[in-house]
Amino acid sequence: MRMLVRKTHWLALGLALLTALLYWSGRADAHGKEVNIAVTCVAPDPGRPLTKACTASLKYLDGDPVTKANLELTATRQGAAELSLTPVKFKPLDQEGLYAATVTFPAYGRWRIRFTVREPDKGEAELIEELAPPVPGASSDVRARLQVVFAFGGADVRNLAIRVAHLLGAASWFALSGLALVLSGLPESPQRRQLLQRLAATFPPRAGVALAVVAATGVLSARYNAPTRPPGLFAPEVVAGLPFGEAYLAVFLVKMALGLAIIATTVALAISLRRGHGVMVPAVAGASEGFPASPARERNWVVLLAAVNIVLGLLLFVDVVLMGYVHIISHVGAAAGAG
Repeated sequence: MRMLVRKTHWLALGLALLTALLYWSGRADAHGKEVNIAVTCVAPDPGRPLTKACTASLKYLDGDPVTKANLELTATRQGAAELSLTPVKFKPLDQEGLYAATVTFPAYGRWRIRFTVREPDKGEAELIEELAPPVPGASSDVRARLQVVFAFGGADVRNLAIRVAHLLGAASWFALSGLALVLSGLPESPQRRQLLQRLAATFPPRAGVALAVVAATGVLSARYNAPTRPPGLFAPEVVAGLPFGEAYLAVFLVKMALGLAIIATTVALAISLRRGHGVMVPAVAGASEGFPASPARERNWVVLLAAVNIVLGLLLFVDVVLMGYVHIISHVGAAAGAG
């Protein structure tokens, strides 16, 4: 009973920790880590080219505007006499994702301009711009496209926790299927029958818990670890609009099909283990051991189903690798402006 209470406490602690992580990082979307910034700075008065009206458009890689952003501009002039610009904060405009500020540079020269985003997460990007006195026919406008990559934060902790839990659940299920296959392939002996009997009793709850963890963390991954911001894969039309988005959805559907096949095979394996090794006939007087009540055919089914489970697991692993690759090229394509 004490062991059960301890396990319950650890389970409750783990769930509380995961809940806290989800709450703590709820504002930082998993795929809001990369933001494209399009900046245009124009001198309203040609006679004062160092004063510029700047407009910044902030968008996530999936095209959604970044709302309630805290965007700040700082600048430092390079050269012998360094000058610094007092930080200038951008104010949101009526249109979502658009921000504006008026910037006055103290002198001409080569300026390192830094754009810092402090909300919804922290990140920065910079550019080098040469500000020169006006020349007839020349333009002093500043136009640039940048990308801000947010620093490691709460969303990353949450995503790592989800991925680790997902991996541990999958590894536990894989180990159980491998154990059933190995034990079924061993030569007949009392020790083998004992081990298989124990496995037949513990396989259903352990495999059930492992698959439940995989399913729960899989739902969270589909929401937070897709190429788009939440709701992620629960908005497939948004994912399909990304570069390589349709390919990502196709690979994901294959993963779901393999997952359903694994669940069905695992249930069948649990039933075969119970039938083939779950009930032992008591030893008869003069005999040293009992023997399985079920025919050898059930034990053959255990070998077959365990092998099928292993193969399905390996195929699922390959599919996950493909998903990771398509995920990466989807981000690269979006950052490059591919449609």
